[in-house]
Amino acid sequence: MLYKEVLEDWLNDKKHSVKEQTLEGYKLMADLHIIPALGSTPVQKITAQTLQKFVTNLIDKGKSPSYVKKILAVISGSLKRAERWELIPKNPSALIDKPRISKKRIDGLGQT
Repeated sequence: MLYKEVLEDWLNDKKHSVKEQTLEGYKLMADLHIIPALGSTPVQKITAQTLQKFVTNLIDKGKSPSYVKKILAVISGSLKRAERWELIPKNPSALIDKPRISKKRIDGLGQT
């Protein structure tokens, strides 16, 4: 089974458990980033290394760490489903290094 099929099944089932706007965001991330990069890969062939390279590529293309983490949440959710359905022995998204989101320091207002 191709990863695209797993992802599309997961997205279809999500329409009953998330808000419409959230689902549209998931679908947009899938269409723009996930399916072009991973969709034609058999789900059993997706490894932690595959996903780590995908994350690195997104960051290198200028995607923010917080946006990449949202994309990873979609991938992780769909791969958890694949693991529960016994399509894969383990969810590889649990094994990768997630991008670090830097905290911005807010200085006091009105100080010179």
